[in-house]
Amino acid sequence: NVTGDGDFNQSSAAAHAFNNSGTFNRSGAGTTTVFTGVTFNNTGTANVTAGTLSLLASGSNSGLIDLLAGTTLTLSGNFNNLAGGTMGGAGNVSLPAGTHNFVGPVLTTGTVTISGATVNVSAALELARLTLANGTLQGSGNVTITNTFNWSVGTMAGAGHTIFASGAVSNFTSTSTKG
Repeated sequence: NVTGDGDFNQSSAAAHAFNNSGTFNRSGAGTTTVFTGVTFNNTGTANVTAGTLSLLASGSNSGLIDLLAGTTLTLSGNFNNLAGGTMGGAGNVSLPAGTHNFVGPVLTTGTVTISGATVNVSAALELARLTLANGTLQGSGNVTITNTFNWSVGTMAGAGHTIFASGAVSNFTSTSTKG
């Protein structure tokens, strides 16, 4: 259990990893737990019940990452949500940097924000809210938006389609070219 601003930092040149095969709980409203230079691999359950879990190094998920309402998972390194892996709950996912590969589902009802990262989608994803504020959304998997899509800057590429479910709202802002 990590409560508050407990961080995991690399202290030497050797490779460091945090491998969770059990249950990892992150709590502490208004606080952030940061993994800097430490790979976060989850094959069990990672619960974010309050605050922010920020993964600045690489990592993977083949288990469950559960995000409660009002929480945020920030992925800035290179992260793989593998087949069999699920990101769910009512929290938000922030992707400001890195390259992220999504094969497993992202079922959060919060907002997924791409603000500088490259996101590769190779399986169908259904997202309640997506904001593309910079970066690239690409791949062969279709992305279905069920609630709100905001696009100010960024690129969509690849064979996959962006699908707007009945009742979804799309907002295209700024004068930048959308492509």
